[in-house]
Amino acid sequence: MNNPKAFGIWMDNHHAIVVRRKTADVDTLSVLGHIKREEGTQNSSEKNSNNSEKTIQGIFFKEIAALLTNATCKLPQNSLI
Repeated sequence: MNNPKAFGIWMDNHHAIVVRRKTADVDTLSVLGHIKREEGTQNSSEKNSNNSEKTIQGIFFKEIAALLTNATCKLPQNSLI
């Protein structure tokens, strides 16, 4: 555990907030981003509606993952998050 992740995610079905520790020795957080999920469109077919919902959900989680890719900071070995 030489380079542990030091971030947090607060999310529900439509909105996510991603934060990260600024430095290892200070307990302050910086907001990396606010992500809002797109609204789905109305479909006449239940199958198309479900496929659209899955696509939108995948995009939502990919946007969150993009913020977390470089969200690392060096923490001491004995620190607890």
